[in-house]
Amino acid sequence: MRLGKAQARYDDWVGSIAVDDDLEMLYGAAEISVQEWHICGVAVEGEGSKVLLCRVFAVPSDAIKSYDDWARLAEEGGGSVRVSEFRVPEQNLVDLPFAAGVRRWSMHLTLGKALAHSNIDVSVEEAVSAIRFVS
Repeated sequence: MRLGKAQARYDDWVGSIAVDDDLEMLYGAAEISVQEWHICGVAVEGEGSKVLLCRVFAVPSDAIKSYDDWARLAEEGGGSVRVSEFRVPEQNLVDLPFAAGVRRWSMHLTLGKALAHSNIDVSVEEAVSAIRFVS
């Protein structure tokens, strides 16, 4: 599955979004380790200001040691970087105030300099649900 374009039910408005933020809060929300994973994409869907679904896409941290590793991974993946998908658990979804007044929306974001500006797509290799161990 490719990340592809964001879409809503009727796609009344279509475009793109860019974010100047490192989105580090996504590691905690997705319950994945910043030491083990490198987030390179996110897909968010919602209604009004409520987030209904958030998927985080990441590669193992040991696969990315330098900027050039993104191109290497894309070459190995036939033009796209193969990533693992993590669904953010429902209890970790947050409201997004910028979306107030909008009926339905979705966002698909990939790393700008490393992927999007280099025309490298993201291809989901496996979907992983976060597992929380309770002792």
